[in-house]
Amino acid sequence: MKIAVIGAGGVGGYFGAKLIQAGHDLAFVARGAHLTALQTQGLSVEGAAGEFTVRPVRAVRDPAAIGPCDIVLFAVKMYDVDAASALIGPLLGPDTLVLTLQNGIDAPHRLSRGLGARRVLGGAAYISAVISRPGVIRLAAPNARIEFAPVEAKLAPLAAEFADAGNKAGFTVDVGDNVDAVLWKKFCMLASLSGVTGLTRSAVGPIRDNPVTAAFLADAVRECVAVALARGVVLPDGLADGIIKTFSRLPALMKSSQLEDLERGRPLEVEDLSGAIVRLGAESGVPTPVHRAILAGLILHAGRVA
Repeated sequence: MKIAVIGAGGVGGYFGAKLIQAGHDLAFVARGAHLTALQTQGLSVEGAAGEFTVRPVRAVRDPAAIGPCDIVLFAVKMYDVDAASALIGPLLGPDTLVLTLQNGIDAPHRLSRGLGARRVLGGAAYISAVISRPGVIRLAAPNARIEFAPVEAKLAPLAAEFADAGNKAGFTVDVGDNVDAVLWKKFCMLASLSGVTGLTRSAVGPIRDNPVTAAFLADAVRECVAVALARGVVLPDGLADGIIKTFSRLPALMKSSQLEDLERGRPLEVEDLSGAIVRLGAESGVPTPVHRAILAGLILHAGRVA
């Protein structure tokens, strides 16, 4: 497949590297020191899943140098969605699909307004990975998975082909049939873990080992699930308890990307995570005191640049 990745950070970088390893024609749209490193040194992955390097890597700043693709992996941060969406145009052919891999819940719907819903797949990336230094992705947990669903009900042939390509490349790809369910299942876990690790400035291990912070994290999950259900999202029974059990299996030293960003003085996604839960909870009549506390504790750091 011919694939472009917009956003070569931990998420886009890792999945892109695996697809290059598997022989796909893949190019990154990147910028700054990371772009230079990709062009000159290739892309290295280190950490929980072992180490490997792909070289050479095709990486550009201007997507017009890539041309139309089969799939565009759209893996920028939530606060960059609108600006980065302007980069998609030169990558579109008649049947190109755009797979969103944001942490929030509205990116595929926002892109659908400009691209048309038939082109957009809403995805959730289950992965803990960051850029440790330009040209290097560090993976904190060994398993990586993408789940996606089409914004429109019909699954295009290229979407099924990409799912098969990802599974053969060494990461799991699952296809759902309800895009909002796919997004909210991850969101309830991600927004809660990101918020509590950021607020406490702690990896997950100490949080779950302390009864006060463990209860705070569990309440964050239950708040998010309550908001989703109030808005009519169909979620699996027992989702909150399942997420809390998942936290018990995470590596003790694992940090959320939001905590990593906070420690490095980078902008935060808190307004699109806990902020969205607070806003949607207010609209739906669901109290969200935990996420309101997270938002209040992190909002002053949201726009930081070291």
